[in-house]
Amino acid sequence: MRRLLRALVAVAVGVGGMLVVPGAAVGEEVAATPPPIQVVSTPRDEPGRGGDGDSTEADITPDGRYAVFTSSSHDLSSTPTAAYTHIYLRDTATGSIRLISAVPDGSRSGNFASWGAAISDDGSRVAFLSLASDLLTTPVSTEARAYLWSRDTARIELVSVATLDRPVDDLDLSGDGTTLAFVTSATNVAAIPTYNKQQIYKTDLASGEVTLISTSDTGTASVGGSSQPSISRDGTVIAFTATDMEVGGSSSMRPEVFRWSRSFGAENVSGFGNGTSTSPSVSADGGTIAFVSTSTDITFRPVNGKRQIFVREMRDSYPRLVSMTPHRQTAGDGESYGPALSADGHDLAYVSTATQLVAGADGSPQVYVGDIWAYGLRIASRTSEGRLANHSPGGLAVDDDASVVLFETSADNLVPAVTGQQVYASQSHSARTVERIGGADRYEVSAKISAQVFPPYVPVVYLASGEGYADALSGGAMAGVQSGPVLLARKESIPDVVLTELARLKPHRIVVLGGLNTIDEAVVSSLAGYATQVVRASGSDRYATSIEVLKSWARESFVSGQKVIVTSGENFPDALAGAALAGNRWAPVLLTQRDSVSQTTLDEITRIGTVEVLVLGGANSVSDAVVQKLGTVATTRRVGGVDRYAVAAALLPEFGSTSGIVYIASGENYPDALSASASAVQEYAPVLLVTKNSIPDATKAVLSSFKPLRIVVLGGPNTISNAVVAELGTYLRP
Repeated sequence: MRRLLRALVAVAVGVGGMLVVPGAAVGEEVAATPPPIQVVSTPRDEPGRGGDGDSTEADITPDGRYAVFTSSSHDLSSTPTAAYTHIYLRDTATGSIRLISAVPDGSRSGNFASWGAAISDDGSRVAFLSLASDLLTTPVSTEARAYLWSRDTARIELVSVATLDRPVDDLDLSGDGTTLAFVTSATNVAAIPTYNKQQIYKTDLASGEVTLISTSDTGTASVGGSSQPSISRDGTVIAFTATDMEVGGSSSMRPEVFRWSRSFGAENVSGFGNGTSTSPSVSADGGTIAFVSTSTDITFRPVNGKRQIFVREMRDSYPRLVSMTPHRQTAGDGESYGPALSADGHDLAYVSTATQLVAGADGSPQVYVGDIWAYGLRIASRTSEGRLANHSPGGLAVDDDASVVLFETSADNLVPAVTGQQVYASQSHSARTVERIGGADRYEVSAKISAQVFPPYVPVVYLASGEGYADALSGGAMAGVQSGPVLLARKESIPDVVLTELARLKPHRIVVLGGLNTIDEAVVSSLAGYATQVVRASGSDRYATSIEVLKSWARESFVSGQKVIVTSGENFPDALAGAALAGNRWAPVLLTQRDSVSQTTLDEITRIGTVEVLVLGGANSVSDAVVQKLGTVATTRRVGGVDRYAVAAALLPEFGSTSGIVYIASGENYPDALSASASAVQEYAPVLLVTKNSIPDATKAVLSSFKPLRIVVLGGPNTISNAVVAELGTYLRP
């Protein structure tokens, strides 16, 4: 379950070494306090300052209290240390730090290097590697061995075979502290030939029984060698990398990822592809494994032959590509590596040089974190001021739910006055914040929203009029479904701020919404240099245009359980909240009049194979007669409420999945929120409505139950007051 050798696992360390959960921040795009990136390898008496040596290789308990790491620093504790690396245990609740790789009386460090620590889930046991000869009461020779420190006894014991003829190269400790997985090329451990190659063994720490696990179906050891163990919480599952090991009738001369279990022996994880597969990270239950592969034939998605991140849920037959572009069609354009899987197997962190994964990436190696389905990906090595780490981050991992990521780097721009190789804890991707996105006008707001959420090379941009609401609202869902933004234009011109954003986005296709009375043809012609394809989606009125918007959807396959959202074209609030739901459920938004629905609309609902129609708003928005008419072509139900705020709140249970983010828009006017729907879709976020000076009861109730991690407020203080923004902060998840 732990990191690979020289990889790091998450810890939340706050001011003074105390565990801190940041509170909400309010105002104009302000981040949480304390800073979301903090130093872990900091002296007890000088919190916030890095140690005077290099710090690497951390591991932590799932609750984040106890962390261990390797450091050559001399100023982390008061215990004298030799000029080598040593193991430290940090209690993040009290801020205390303890030298673990010490001589029996604790008076000084061991006399040679120690490294590669792993900690049990309750923090009571720490396994590590050491060359020191004086950690035991009886001196030993200077060879790399595996040791186990126990808090209960405050003693260190030797846990690798004492008579190994080769060193121990790597290890991992099960979460329950009962089993050790280790790597050695020793030839005197197993009863069968091991070919002078590294192999994976497990040791029952209670009985001392040692078992070779990197074995083929025929019972022979891996011919090409094995490495990189990652062990489950109870020690019954170990993932590892091996070369030339036959499993299931197949083998490869390239490194492959395998899973050994007590029940089934060794199973291939990575699919015997045409590239190399390495760096496994296993979930606590052993059922999910993340890994790196250069193979191009283990996924149906286009990949570039560079290192990419895959996840295999062992109940599935094949691995799944995770390091994907937001539209989830192709692999990122750079290399992705160093995965660290959360204990629950749902979330993942990795390092990538891709520029297309999230907005703000520049091609330098950065830490990314998101779920294993490639939704809601964020950069963890970015400060609240937007600075990316200016030096490559090292191996990394996440805490129990990936809300915190730990990484090592020599970057000197993450925490003021901290330099050298340090271990950092980041909550920048998950800090509980309320942030406002405002601008000089609706056009600038649309560009700002896009720049915050969408990376370059998006598949599509929808360009809508900023002088009316109907086209933008029907286009928002379709843009979001295709992982593209909505930008706003005037009838006769495109503001410079929007043109700048188009140049950054480099879209393949631009869809202009509305006819000549909405956006001039000269404006459309001016877009030719910004995209490969520019098309117009327009109809005789807003209702017909919403149908043309649906037809602009580059839908590549049938959508199972296809839904359609029908809302009033005569007012904006229901459609504003409904567009986010529509995109989340891969559903178009069709507009209708209160008392009639066109046959063309009914035909379009039938054409796309609609299973269910959701009508938003009460009878004053869409009449019962229209609902009944819609029911003749597909199952139809109404999602209503006493007012627009209640309708928006009632939509939250309809979302298939959410990210913990909520968008807040004005229910009294539309301009600032016009372009928000596509971004909300991209971030798997619902849109809730407020007034300028208050939060309606229906919105309060949903916020109380949803407990968002992040709230995005659309518009400036003239749209939503600072007092409301401050009150929204009280609903953030603790």
